Amino acid sequence: MLAVDPPPIEDISGTQHPVIPEDMPWTYLDEGAANVVYRIHTRPVTRPGDASKVASHPADRALDQVVPLHLRPFEGKLLRLRKNLPTTIPADVSHQQWLQLIAPMFSQEHLVHQQLVHLKPSGIVKQMNEDLKRRDQASAINGPLKSKQPLRPAKRRGVYLADDNYGLLVSDMTSECRKQVVREFKPKWLLQSPSAPRNSVRCRTCATTALRDAARQHAGEPVRSSPFCPLDLTSRDPAVLVRVAVQVLDAGPNSQTAKQFAKWLQECNLMHHLRHMQESMDGKGVFEADPKDKNFLVAMTLRDCSIFMCVPDDENALIEARMGDLDLKSPDKIKYWRETEQNLIDGGWYTGTEVAQDRQPNIVCALSPTRRAGK
Repeated sequence: MLAVDPPPIEDISGTQHPVIPEDMPWTYLDEGAANVVYRIHTRPVTRPGDASKVASHPADRALDQVVPLHLRPFEGKLLRLRKNLPTTIPADVSHQQWLQLIAPMFSQEHLVHQQLVHLKPSGIVKQMNEDLKRRDQASAINGPLKSKQPLRPAKRRGVYLADDNYGLLVSDMTSECRKQVVREFKPKWLLQSPSAPRNSVRCRTCATTALRDAARQHAGEPVRSSPFCPLDLTSRDPAVLVRVAVQVLDAGPNSQTAKQFAKWLQECNLMHHLRHMQESMDGKGVFEADPKDKNFLVAMTLRDCSIFMCVPDDENALIEARMGDLDLKSPDKIKYWRETEQNLIDGGWYTGTEVAQDRQPNIVCALSPTRRAGK
């Protein structure tokens, strides 16, 4: 029986959104604290269940020969679904907030495209939750070495998807970039926290990294050898840009990709504009902020966004970069934000006065005396 393209659903705003078909092939891709991301397979597979044989890029073969008609709205897209947590917001609400509060701040060429998709009556959320539970069980029984499917990160297990009407379709950068390399990083706080002590020798992100690395050491876990300082992303010094590019990409000092990234940082104003918007949306800090203030929530959202980069093979071509992970933060996180800030202050992580056994010498912030002395 031929699959029929389901009619789009019209919401109260009059906007029509595609509907997930019951037979849409998908695979678990990744997840964060708030969402799970799935890859949609619109192309035929060699045999049932063999998603590894799916063509990666739209240009590989003619569209009308490869993609079934009812799956064309999902070509080059990822499906992002929220977890059932009190700090997450239904996709239709978060998308409207994105349209009203986030998207107008940036050029469309710098944003990962997203659109709502209707999840029901496909039953896809139930299927995906069953898949997540199987992954949890497989990792608990077999361990990472024996499991035949990608494991969920240990700290993410036991939390599943909300039974929502809508999800989000987001552009798959690996599809848009075709044969180019895709890299991702989080710029985090591009300015110092307004609540930080005046005698700080670490910025907000470097202080947090030091705290977390110390906790990892106590737990016997490895720490990153050369974390980057976000303040360097907007430096005017070419040498600093090369250094931070190497650190962000975890690349060698002569890496061509790092050189291209450093050039992009120097010539593109996205990081500078992002820093400006972080500053203009919150000048008070988490202790004085009203958690219901939309500007403050936007600032916290911009402090946790991701940058997805397409790095071209041509060393003279510019990197294309887009911002994602821009769901407006929930005001319910204010308690966590304030506790984190207080811990950074009380523990001496901003001022570099943490207890001796917790010192993190590999973290060299742009605010450190060594850096300020030009060493």
